[in-house]
Amino acid sequence: MRIVHSKLLTLCMALATLSCSGKASPKNLCEHLIEVLPKMQTGDIDECLKDMADMKESVGEEAFAAFSKCAMGATGENDLVGCLAKATSKSVENYQKNSQNTEAKFMVQKMYDGVRAFAMTPQVDTESLMAASPRLPAESVGPTPPLGSCCKQGGKCEPNAKDWEHPTWMAIEFAISDPFYYSYEYKKTSDTEFSVIAHGDLDCDGDYSTFTLTGSMTADGNIPPPGEVEEVKPLE
Repeated sequence: MRIVHSKLLTLCMALATLSCSGKASPKNLCEHLIEVLPKMQTGDIDECLKDMADMKESVGEEAFAAFSKCAMGATGENDLVGCLAKATSKSVENYQKNSQNTEAKFMVQKMYDGVRAFAMTPQVDTESLMAASPRLPAESVGPTPPLGSCCKQGGKCEPNAKDWEHPTWMAIEFAISDPFYYSYEYKKTSDTEFSVIAHGDLDCDGDYSTFTLTGSMTADGNIPPPGEVEEVKPLE
């Protein structure tokens, strides 16, 4: 569908932030566009599907879903331009959120490393003054600051040294001294297992993302390096 391809490409270029390239797209959307846009009525459905796939690859799943929903109600070229602008806005928003959740991934790694260092450091029993068995930090802590704190400050938390005075935070040497977006938690789930978690609500709608690393300690106090960060609703 060379006419459709040319038209969509022109609109994408005019909006500057969409670069059409990618894989899969709903057939009914193309059928609708071919029906309502006069310059597309001689087009080929397969070429349109390719164009839609390209856009989906470019802007991402969520932004493309916003475009598709809007475009299904389009009755002309101006409507489609507005839908592309909406997809662009959503794509930029998601890019910003992805940049912000880099913080969460970095900080859960930092917490994990702090727990590893604590467990692998020789411990002394305070009563007998004898060497103690390796152990995890004893007490769970967080989320710190409490969930919703960053949204109450406009979406970003200002650092407060007192937030990190809990013995567990001090034991793993974890504190944040720059403005940040997430609340952090250390959860001891057994004598040898733990999780470190970042909780976020970047759009302040009460629905939280989580970024989690889990670990377990061997009898000699060794904690293996972490695996992949488990992400749940990362764009929330």
